[in-house]
Amino acid sequence: MESMSCPAKYRLVHERKRWRVHRYHGWVAKPALPGKGEQYDLLKWECAIPGEPGTCWEKGMYPVTLVFPSEYPDSPPQCYFPEGFFHPNVDPSSGRVYPNIVKEGHWKSELTIKHILVELRRLLSRPDVNDRSHRVAWTLYTNSRYEYERRVSAQAYRYTE
Repeated sequence: MESMSCPAKYRLVHERKRWRVHRYHGWVAKPALPGKGEQYDLLKWECAIPGEPGTCWEKGMYPVTLVFPSEYPDSPPQCYFPEGFFHPNVDPSSGRVYPNIVKEGHWKSELTIKHILVELRRLLSRPDVNDRSHRVAWTLYTNSRYEYERRVSAQAYRYTE
């Protein structure tokens, strides 16, 4: 494990301990391993969230990367799905997504990784129609829900466990 050279790492060690005891069944959140034999990177977490039951997202287990600034928890992490991820609120070129709770004016230092992952799961099935990060997905979501759900279901199949 890395040394506690910044408050963010100290906080993330405690969040990791809490997560291991109180995680949701089937959800994944852990510090990234940069390479074989290297230490965990506490400022980068590899996560996976299941799609919400009863939605076109339900069959997938979606990878999410959280990148924490050294100012965490005073500043929020950056959130990423894989590049090319099909969702109205996900930038297809970078995978970056801005759930409301990490936006300026909404972030609170008491929020945790668990809160962020719950919000990302909610956002999958209930996109923010004011955020058009992925124009094609946004257009299909607002104008052709059947085609949108067909594309999401195909994507869910690619992200099965």
